[in-house]
Amino acid sequence: MFSKKSQTLIVKEVLFFAIGVVVVAGIITLFNQVLSSQLKTYTINKKANYILNQLDYITYTLYTLSAKSSTISNITYTLNTPPTLSGGFYTIEVEDGRAFCIKFSETGSTTCLNASLPTDTFLSGEHFSSENIIIEVERNSTNVLITLI
Repeated sequence: MFSKKSQTLIVKEVLFFAIGVVVVAGIITLFNQVLSSQLKTYTINKKANYILNQLDYITYTLYTLSAKSSTISNITYTLNTPPTLSGGFYTIEVEDGRAFCIKFSETGSTTCLNASLPTDTFLSGEHFSSENIIIEVERNSTNVLITLI
C-alpha cells in the first residue's frame, strides 16, 4: 500500500503536528495560570489609583470652592464610580483623617493615597461598592469636614 518513504514522511508530519499542539497547550497554560493573575492585579491597581486620584482631585476642588466662598458653607457632590473593580467588590475608606484607601474584599489588599488637602481639613467616611459616592463638605470658621457616604 504505502512505501516506506511515504510512511516516514507521514510519521514525521504527525510528530511535528503533535509537537506544535504541545507547544500551543503549554503557552495557553502559562497564560492562564501565571500571566492572567498578574494582569488582573495590574489592572485592579491601575483602576484603584485612577479612582483615588479622581476622588482626591474632586475633594480638593470642593474644598477650594468652599474656602473661597463666603456664602457657601455646605456642598454635596455625587461622584460616579464603578460598582466593582475587575469583578471584585471594594470599600473606600478614610484612614487617619488624611488618606483615601481602597480595600479589596477578594484579595484583602489595600491601596492608599494621601489627600492633597490643607491641614485644617478633616476627612471621614466609608463607601462600599456602588455606583455613586456622595461627598459632603461642611465648613465652619476654623476648619472643613469632608465626609464620604
